[in-house]
Amino acid sequence: MSSLEARKAQAQIFQAQIKALLQEEKEAEPQLQKLLADWHALLGQPAVEPLDDYSQYLQQNLDYLREMMTIINQQRSTIGAELLSIQKGKKAKQSYGHNS
Repeated sequence: MSSLEARKAQAQIFQAQIKALLQEEKEAEPQLQKLLADWHALLGQPAVEPLDDYSQYLQQNLDYLREMMTIINQQRSTIGAELLSIQKGKKAKQSYGHNS
């Protein structure tokens, strides 16, 4: 297995683990931070020949990162909507308590 093939395999493992953690509903931030740091370190290693293949490897990782950013933004929007709903419920409950 070439150095680039080994990097590709390791990057795919990191990507699968990151995606799995993002889809869990429990708190997984410390694990996620470690995986992201390890993935970043892998991507930060010096380029290897052939450069066309290496460029494709980096592009695939960039595409994956964009996909994960989309998922995170969707989750953030969902959480924001839920928080607004909770705040409206609290205000309605307080208003009801003051008026009764």
